[in-house]
Amino acid sequence: MSILKRIPTWITSPFLFMSLIYVLWFYIVVSLEYLFGSDSAAFASLLYLPHFVRVVATWFYGYRAFFGLVAGNIFGVLITTGSLPIESNEMAIIVVGCGSVVAALWLLDWARFLKPAEIAQTDVNWRALVFLGFFASLFNAIGSALIQLDGASSSERLTFMLPILVGDTGSVLIGLILLMFGFRMVRSTMIAKAGAGQ
Repeated sequence: MSILKRIPTWITSPFLFMSLIYVLWFYIVVSLEYLFGSDSAAFASLLYLPHFVRVVATWFYGYRAFFGLVAGNIFGVLITTGSLPIESNEMAIIVVGCGSVVAALWLLDWARFLKPAEIAQTDVNWRALVFLGFFASLFNAIGSALIQLDGASSSERLTFMLPILVGDTGSVLIGLILLMFGFRMVRSTMIAKAGAGQ
């Protein structure tokens, strides 16, 4: 237990959150998508929830969340498939997926549109997080296409990229909406308790 206490939260929190959401996504969302006839649900899910985790963790912990996210993604694959993603393409997809959010945050930070939460120390900028999720989805789709479709035509790459872009962006939008309502519910509960205590 003392070893775990020495590991910084910017590693353990993204790792645990990514592992948990990856497993839930794989067993619930992917199963439902296969049930309704999707043949590529495990690769290009219509609601890829781990991407939402990448976006929130990278915004909250900054660029260093990358390491915990990669480790959590690998652990999630190990739990759900029983094997490590040791092939170079599989590992590259994980690194590109997590790195895409870091690249998108760097771009938005450079444009002075969004800073990591620990630097900004301000309220949540929901619109900026949507942009972060979109650019990260775009970078992820391009990177995944370059890895998986070496030498393919432009139309093949576009066909490959579109489901990734939709699944990543959709998960961020739905996740942020749920998070926003969750924050509002917590805030209204705290206000109600404070009012009752007076």
